[in-house]
Amino acid sequence: MNERFDLTGRTVIITGGGKGIGKVYSQEFAKAGARVVAADIDGAAAKSVAEALAAQGFETVGLATDIASEESTKAMAQAALERFGAIDVLINNASLMSVLPRRSWLEIPVDEWDRVMAVNLRGMFLSCRAVFPAMKAQGRGKIVNISSSRVWEGTPNRLHYTTSKAGVIGFTRALAREIGELGITVNAVTPGMTQ
Repeated sequence: MNERFDLTGRTVIITGGGKGIGKVYSQEFAKAGARVVAADIDGAAAKSVAEALAAQGFETVGLATDIASEESTKAMAQAALERFGAIDVLINNASLMSVLPRRSWLEIPVDEWDRVMAVNLRGMFLSCRAVFPAMKAQGRGKIVNISSSRVWEGTPNRLHYTTSKAGVIGFTRALAREIGELGITVNAVTPGMTQ
């Protein structure tokens, strides 16, 4: 383990932690010593990741979580606290993109636009609100919001996705200024395409 990234004893919640890059985040945080909560709308995928990590000796839990639901995000935070006693890091990774067909902005159905915003923005907002009381009580915490390099590229034919990920950056900047004085840091990263 790289000592620079030793997270032994820290609890990390990863939304969208059951598949794709979120699954890799779950695996790598566990390898760094963190107690991992893999939260995913696909509960079976989250549980599969947690079981595979537990079989390697890591402390993990997999949760079915719909981040667009306030009740579900509160349950996610509560489960992390009950299992591990703290919430040190939140990785807001869950989003809708790969299931979205590429199409002109004029052809995006309003309900699809609303669903993307509900997951990619409201879900991040609700997840932050769910973990905030624990982080505030601890006097520390880290929130990392996953945006996208598509924001800088202005990628066409997925306007709703690109717009939502631009919103992640504005949200991050504003929230960092609101809660930074409480010892809670809020940052965003903008990864490119992953396999």
